[in-house]
Amino acid sequence: MLKYITQFLSIIAAIILYSCSEDIQGPNTDSYKIVFRVSPDTVNIRAGDTVQLKGLLKDTLLTSRNNVPLPNKTIIWQVIMGGGSLSKTEGENVTYYSNPGIKQQKVTAMIKAFPKIDVRHQRYAVINIFNYDPSTDTGICFRRDILPIFNSNCAVSGCHNKGTAKEDYILDSYMNIVRKGIKPGNTRESKIYKIITNLSDEEDDRMPPPPKKRLTSQQISMIARWIAEGALDKDCSDTPIGGCDTTTVTYGKTIIPILELNCIGCHSNVDPQGKITLEGYPNVKKLVDNGKFMGAIKHLPKFVPMPDNNMKLSDCNLRQLEIWVTNGALNN
Repeated sequence: MLKYITQFLSIIAAIILYSCSEDIQGPNTDSYKIVFRVSPDTVNIRAGDTVQLKGLLKDTLLTSRNNVPLPNKTIIWQVIMGGGSLSKTEGENVTYYSNPGIKQQKVTAMIKAFPKIDVRHQRYAVINIFNYDPSTDTGICFRRDILPIFNSNCAVSGCHNKGTAKEDYILDSYMNIVRKGIKPGNTRESKIYKIITNLSDEEDDRMPPPPKKRLTSQQISMIARWIAEGALDKDCSDTPIGGCDTTTVTYGKTIIPILELNCIGCHSNVDPQGKITLEGYPNVKKLVDNGKFMGAIKHLPKFVPMPDNNMKLSDCNLRQLEIWVTNGALNN
């Protein structure tokens, strides 16, 4: 008898707990559809600066019967990572105050927001805080500016990856690249610089070898500047020089430079790796439309992660590509 009483009490307790959970979390999603987002969702600021955050909550909830006015429009805000403070914890608009004295070059703060009526619709704002003006040119960053050039154009199968190591050159990491062929501070005596600027069309005289395209003048200039600055592997931000522009994202101005830096070396029209070419808008659009492009660059399950060599695009580049795709992947 005691066994059945215990089971009965357990069932009652579970029902009470579920009811309380519904009261805390809000209405069942089978009856309600809440549209909620935070603006801006990503922003770069300097340490000590502030940023205005806004929660955008749809005014009505949709039920299976009719439209029901939203009973509680309160938005809750929380700082969950990175320090700093908020002007308040409830309301449609809040101000985030960053700490002025950060020791690192970059700190990432994360702010969570959610409608009080249903915490399941939580959204986040990512705030990158720099101890310098993010639009200031602080020099070449190896991981951001240089490594993608080598990964896309040199550290590929048949050339200078670990599997091939042509002429004993492996060009897939900082240590391997500077191991030989680079003389910090001296571009003229750096063999790698000489060979990427060689005007010959002989296969052994220039890199990448023909029929692959030469590096662009911008890529060569970046490598030259990196060597001249000491060929350093200094700690630096993923944010490009001049900041991360997410307001005027276009194919010509934004997407082509990302592809040229990270992808075209392997996926040009000449002997493209995996028979996939990303040279030319129609080829890119085809991969965007079938979902393979974003799946690969976001390293989603069941997709071959790109770029190769365990690289991943910067947060800025990923955000710009997502914006472009969301806006229709236009040839603009």
